[in-house]
Amino acid sequence: MAPANIPPATDSANAGLAELTPHERDDLVKDTDTFIASLSPTDIHQKLQADQALLDSYWADDENWSYGVFYHCKDDPRWLVPKRIKSMGWTINFASSSDRAREFRQANRLLKRAAAKVKASE
Repeated sequence: MAPANIPPATDSANAGLAELTPHERDDLVKDTDTFIASLSPTDIHQKLQADQALLDSYWADDENWSYGVFYHCKDDPRWLVPKRIKSMGWTINFASSSDRAREFRQANRLLKRAAAKVKASE
């Protein structure tokens, strides 16, 4: 029986696991655990700081803001980002490919259409 921490091979990302023998799977799990254990908290903290610095640089770039209100940066994986004035709340990344951002844009389009129809009928 496969170890509990190995996901079933149901998609292409896990398909290669099905071809491994149980012994090879165990070795893979041990190697992964060893690698993770080898990372010191300092290494992890530095990596997170570097990632946050990159995200902050995207957010601070004026080219990624339309009218100072609409944020759009394809390189930024976040779908929700602080507004230009951070104390004012959050806004969405209109260039994000996440499902939530896509749903928000679609709802926004529908609201605009409905508003246009109401205005036209007046």
